[in-house]
Amino acid sequence: MSLGKKETTHRANHRAIIRAAHYLEQRLDEPVQISELARHAGMSMFHFQRAFREVVGETVKQHHLRLRLERSAYYLKFSNWQLQEVSLAAGFTSQASFSRAFQKFYQQSPSAFRNDQSVVPFLRSFMREKKGIKENAETLNDIPAPTVRIKDWPDQEVVALRYYGPVSGLTKPWNSLLKWIKQQPGIDLIQCRFFGLWFDDWSDQPNPSYRYECAVLLPNSLNEAPLDPFFIRKIDAGSTAVASIHGNIGALDRAWKQMIYGWLPFSGYQPRLEYVLDEYPVQLMLSPPWMQIVRGLMPLTIQICVPIMTGKAQV
Repeated sequence: MSLGKKETTHRANHRAIIRAAHYLEQRLDEPVQISELARHAGMSMFHFQRAFREVVGETVKQHHLRLRLERSAYYLKFSNWQLQEVSLAAGFTSQASFSRAFQKFYQQSPSAFRNDQSVVPFLRSFMREKKGIKENAETLNDIPAPTVRIKDWPDQEVVALRYYGPVSGLTKPWNSLLKWIKQQPGIDLIQCRFFGLWFDDWSDQPNPSYRYECAVLLPNSLNEAPLDPFFIRKIDAGSTAVASIHGNIGALDRAWKQMIYGWLPFSGYQPRLEYVLDEYPVQLMLSPPWMQIVRGLMPLTIQICVPIMTGKAQV
């Protein structure tokens, strides 16, 4: 069944917004230029701003500010940089403006945040409301700690597909990626490895929208680069903390919190990349009962993975 003109246009606009959002992520330390992003997407400014909010879940300026502040939180916890250096690296023209924005977003000053041992500003862990952080930390004793192993991963080039939205919408991009794999000649699905990349704090806010990428490591190289909206993502070589988890979505969430709050702060390691990964078993991809899993009706066994390093981050 062929797509109608309206649906084709909608999909093209969606892909254009994701390209522009990627472009924005790569230039976080620069002032946001909506006109430049709109040109990059091939849209008028009015149409671009409306479409950006629809796809990403935030306005351009809200998204740009949030990503800069989340990056600065990483710098505060995992580097030796002074506050002035962090504020400049985060793209702020003055330490005062950075401190005001950080205080409003994280409910703490940058100095208090750096010194507060009860928070870990990393993916799937940090609750932005101060009360939520404390309550979460107090309940960790009731969550069994996962067994963590350190593995050395080589450089890996995966084919990825970016998604913005709630967890309940993950079925759509995965179905698209699996369909793409099956169309590639000479690719055996059983020999592939499947990853989900998470780029944002795991939030307890209502209706959160996440940046997420479905990704597949193919058993052999492609003859040519994949066409938009698929792209090549490099997962850099290095040490990776890995824990195997069995359970529903709720158990997975608890395991991530335990790994980040209960294991990472005492491990001697720091996060290495701007994302963490789930690795899914091939059996799940062969017959994916996505909705049962998303609704918590069916357990799954996956590996949760944090790329790590020793020492302070070199930013």
